[in-house]
Amino acid sequence: MIRLLTTTTILLIATQTQAAWITYTNKTTYKQTAKPQYLESFETPPTNPSMDFGQYPHFSIVGGGHATGVLDGHHPTHGINYWVWGPGTSANGQVILNFTKPVKTVGFSIIDFGDVRTAPGTLTAKDNRGNTRTLATNPPRLPSGNEIFFGFTTPPITQLTITATTSNYPGDGIDIDEIYFTTVPEPQTATLLIMAAVVFFLGTNNSPCNSENGNLEHNRIPKSQRGT
Repeated sequence: MIRLLTTTTILLIATQTQAAWITYTNKTTYKQTAKPQYLESFETPPTNPSMDFGQYPHFSIVGGGHATGVLDGHHPTHGINYWVWGPGTSANGQVILNFTKPVKTVGFSIIDFGDVRTAPGTLTAKDNRGNTRTLATNPPRLPSGNEIFFGFTTPPITQLTITATTSNYPGDGIDIDEIYFTTVPEPQTATLLIMAAVVFFLGTNNSPCNSENGNLEHNRIPKSQRGT
């Protein structure tokens, strides 16, 4: 019972410490630290009506539309295409990123948010676990064509909703581009890793107990034998 409680406690603590996002606002730092696996920059138009993208079929987007070129502050941050949303193009000023395979890191660039004086509001991101973050606000009014990068690592998620309440007002279109992400291992692999961790903790707690002081005497596995 003591060994099982110890293992459960350790796993619970590990889960709790990983519950929140680790965030980045610098693209270079994010790419060097999180080492994302995939990049979607909308160079290939989506396959309607699901807004799936041929290069990464496990990624799709809801709301907004495909765009190219430079117009009134709108522009790509990677390649020549990007994704735009605004009045009449997305429900409640939102775009939703859906991942059919769970991901453990996401990063993206937002372009031209909050540059309309008569369109106050906030830019937020929220995942399907309930984690949320305010990325920017208007006021203060931001310059036309501004770029905001946001990235994070996370326990596995399958959906990210980005909301710009300013897009409910006429004239404030917003872009997203250069979406990075990394998928997690298949469930079978993750299960095996958890089982291996449990076996490891049970094994280390199975050594003789010193009844005089209540301490457990652990046997270290030689490095040459680890992983065999």
